[in-house]
Order: sequence, then C-alpha cells, then structure tokens
Amino acid sequence: MNKLTTLGLLPIAGILLAASSAHADPYWQQQPGLALDIGVDAEDTPYIVDLNGYIQYGTPHSVIVDGLYVTDGTVDWHILGNGGATHIGVGLDSGVIYTNSSGELFTDVARNSCSYTFGTWMNCFWAWQGMPTTYSGGTAQISQVAVGVGTASSVAVAATLFGLSPNSLLWKLSTNFIPGAPPKLSPAVWQYDGGVGSSVALFSENSGSVTTQVAWLVDGFGFAEVSTPGGFATVERPTWSGGGAVGPVTGITDSWMLAENWVWHWKAGAGAERKTGVANQDYDEVLGGSSSMRIVKIAFASPYPSIGWQTGSRLWVLDSQNRIYTLEHATQINGYNGK
Repeated sequence: MNKLTTLGLLPIAGILLAASSAHADPYWQQQPGLALDIGVDAEDTPYIVDLNGYIQYGTPHSVIVDGLYVTDGTVDWHILGNGGATHIGVGLDSGVIYTNSSGELFTDVARNSCSYTFGTWMNCFWAWQGMPTTYSGGTAQISQVAVGVGTASSVAVAATLFGLSPNSLLWKLSTNFIPGAPPKLSPAVWQYDGGVGSSVALFSENSGSVTTQVAWLVDGFGFAEVSTPGGFATVERPTWSGGGAVGPVTGITDSWMLAENWVWHWKAGAGAERKTGVANQDYDEVLGGSSSMRIVKIAFASPYPSIGWQTGSRLWVLDSQNRIYTLEHATQINGYNGK
C-alpha cells in the first residue's frame, strides 16, 4: 500500500535538511496538537486519535532557511476522517487499525481510494464485516490493538493482530488482508492467546530483511510479560542506575517501557532471547518526564528493512494533558533512533 504522502500531497521542492540540535543529551521536543492515543510506523510517520475522535497523520514541518527547506523536527497534522476512534494501532509498514467505543475495528485497507474534500481525507477506513466473535460464539469486543506487519501490503497477505478486550484478555487474529475490499471476516474468529494485561505491544527484531515480531503485555501487577512457546513469561522490571527498584510498568511499545514517569529502552531481543535477568544489563535508563509532564502513553517502531525503512522511528509520547512529545537526540543510541 502506498504511503499517505502519495495520496495527492505535493512533495516539498528543494533539499530537505535535518535541523541540527544543540542538545548533547536526550531531550523532549513538544509537537503541535493534542491527542488521546498515538502510534507510529518505521518511517517515523505518526498517527493520532485527536480529541474529537478523528485519525490524523503527521508529515515533517519545514521552513525556508537561505532558500532551502529545513525540517525542524515537528510535524504538520492532516485529518484522515472517520471520527469515533478511541484507540489506534499502527504497524511497522504503516498499516492502521483503530477501535471505537463499541469495541469495533476499522481498517485502512481503503486508503488508496480515499476522497479529498476541504482539506480532509475521507472514507479511508472500513469497518469489519461483523463483530469479532470467539470460538464459543461470544462477542470479543476489542479495546486496543497491536498491528503486525502485512496489513499495509499491496497484495493479499497473511497478517496478525493482537487485541485486548475490556476484561484484559489478550486475543490473537491471524487472517488474510485483501487490499481494495472490505475485510471479509464475518465472523472474525479470535483465539484467546493466554495473556491477561492492561497494554499490548509487538516487539520487533530484524535479521537481514526478515522481521520477527513477538507479543508483549503489561500484566495486572505492573510487570512486562513476553510471549514464549510455553506461554507468557514475566520479565524483570528496570532498576535505576544507582540500583534502586523501579515501580510498576505502566506503558509498553516496541522495545520500550514506561515506569515511574521514565522511559526505558529494552535491548535484550524481541523475544527476550538475550535476557540476562539483570535489569541494568537488559535496559537502558533514558529520560524521564517532569512534574508538569506526566507520561501516559509511548509509541515506537523498529526499523523495517524489507521495504527500505532502515532507521525506525523516534519515540513518541503523550502526557496526562494530551500533549505530544518526541524524544530527540543527535545520534542513534544502542539501536534506537533518537534523531
């Protein structure tokens, strides 16, 4: 599937230069706008649910300096239409699925046939044909999703979704997505995946052009858990650099966790295969919020080299006042893109 910038947006003429930063250490850069939820793809295109329930996506904001277009690290937001969203999930390859307050799912397989009216892309999302159902015949309402690669493909492709229902059960759906037509999933059978949690994410790791993704969740006790062949296994919490214990994990995204208003980078593999069990070896302590910036949501995408997206995204976060920030850095640190 084509990126949103191919939907008729004119490319920026001239040379795009990354604005250099005077900061030597990681720092937070506030982005324009407010959001209820956020996701990002491997090319660092962010998607949000705005305060009115609309999906928006961001493109780099640029200014003219000495006749050249220069990006300043912020984004301009563009509405995709289809209000009523409550949660958004974004795949590495830019596949977007959102949920509404009724637990229904909407997918952007129609994105190539969007209509552009008065500055807004409309009719980009289709609802599933029928509510997802379980093998027992009950309704599996989904409150949040983690989107595997494949939903943005330009050909029919098998893809995997993970969804949390309001009772915190983790469900898995493997299906074929057929671009250009509504998902033919009536009913869509979700299989209980054995996990119970408050948040779900897919951790990603690349070997050449092959991307492996593994489901992680945050359990009811504030620990991260990773999916293994034997079920979900608990992972140790991070510790402070001085050795002190860190409180419950409250947020999770690809290779990152949120705990005590601080973000921690996980570096022991998508499936925890290199986990030592020693927190200061498995995590990097990166940067915290402040008394006026209470982080409530984090979003990150690892690189996706099979389509040429080699660097991955910045870390995007929301605070308790719905403000949007990115983690900025002049260099790449331990495999994550601080930019």
